[in-house]
Amino acid sequence: MPFLLVSDEFGVYLGESHQPFFTYWSGIQPAPVDEAPCFDTQDEVAAVIRNWGPQAVPMLVGLRTVPVMPDMVLEGFKYASPEACARAGAPAWLNQRPNVPEPLEVGADGFSGEEEQRWQRPTMN
Repeated sequence: MPFLLVSDEFGVYLGESHQPFFTYWSGIQPAPVDEAPCFDTQDEVAAVIRNWGPQAVPMLVGLRTVPVMPDMVLEGFKYASPEACARAGAPAWLNQRPNVPEPLEVGADGFSGEEEQRWQRPTMN
């Protein structure tokens, strides 16, 4: 059965940002996605953790895996919704649903008058 990566302090692992060393967790900084990545092997988890680098050592305290039944597949990867995470016994997500920015209105010229920021799905390496 696939599993989630869970921290006692930070919640459910939701992925990584394009910014170096920035990870999303359900309990402190929800990612702009509605699902958590599921891992099939301990090797997949180890690869993600190695990618964090030595500065992430404090995050390793209380880190564990939790078996989960994924309820979606996106681009070939398995994911679990907040509800599936809760059914698996993982901590509740901050505000239960990540705070996703509202889309900007785009004018006829293709610009909204301010820089448009687009979130991308966190990567799984």
